[in-house]
Amino acid sequence: STAGSVVMLRGSDSANLNNAKVTLNQATLTSYFYVALMLMNAGSVRSRVQYSQTSGSITATQGSAVGYLGAAGSATVTLRNTDIATGAMEPGGADADGVAAGYAVYSNSSSDLNTLNMVGGTISGPIETETGAKLSLVLDGTLWDSKGSPDSATVNTLSGLWGNGTVRMPDIRDTITLRGDAAGMGDGCGTASLVLQVPPQAPPTTSPFVVMTCRNAATYPSMALAGGSVVLGGFSYTLQRVVADGRAYYQLVKGNPAPTEGGANNVTSVPTLGSWGLLALAGLLGLGGMARRRFS
Repeated sequence: STAGSVVMLRGSDSANLNNAKVTLNQATLTSYFYVALMLMNAGSVRSRVQYSQTSGSITATQGSAVGYLGAAGSATVTLRNTDIATGAMEPGGADADGVAAGYAVYSNSSSDLNTLNMVGGTISGPIETETGAKLSLVLDGTLWDSKGSPDSATVNTLSGLWGNGTVRMPDIRDTITLRGDAAGMGDGCGTASLVLQVPPQAPPTTSPFVVMTCRNAATYPSMALAGGSVVLGGFSYTLQRVVADGRAYYQLVKGNPAPTEGGANNVTSVPTLGSWGLLALAGLLGLGGMARRRFS
């Protein structure tokens, strides 16, 4: 689509027509500038908009892939083995139908809690939940690539994280903020069990460097660094959790210089030759007489 959303679900003011629901077994939703999948609760009745997809992709070339918009009700998206992606280079671009461009998932819905359930598949791009909006992400074996703009850092914002999944940070300038305001899913920032992947890249500008913040530490996700440590800029970094003042933080902490091949930390000891070793070497070189006289 080049002139609007591919799929738009909108709750109705009618109490009898306020539960819009679409289920697709396999689909490819692609939009150029607009939002590929738009979920709206704009009526006065608290609607319950639902969208399900079992495989395929949801992609926006310049816009945002999935957008939540509205002031009443809630919207739930459940995706199985479906990839979400945005091709926009800069998040937060011009609005398209009230949804900012450049995000994999965007919400400015001030209604009840909205939910994105990911079972398999991937999310490639940043996630943004505007002030006053509520959006929770439930991961199940999903790779979330949090990378935003290549030119500037991106803060990925959510109400909370649940489930079990992997978060990949190809740019550790990007961070995750969990507000801990996901009413209806328990207090706190969620109970996800996350694995953090940090591929090779330039080291962070500061140490410790906070990669995820939970503003309500009543509950917070657990996070482990893949491999236990990562080498950035010649130094080994580990992941540390800090809980203080009602908040929880996960931060990368700079450690010792990492061993390098052929470096001082990898010097192999070379055996030395004693007197008998010298005699044997002299014999091989045809210097037996001189050697015997030297060591007699």
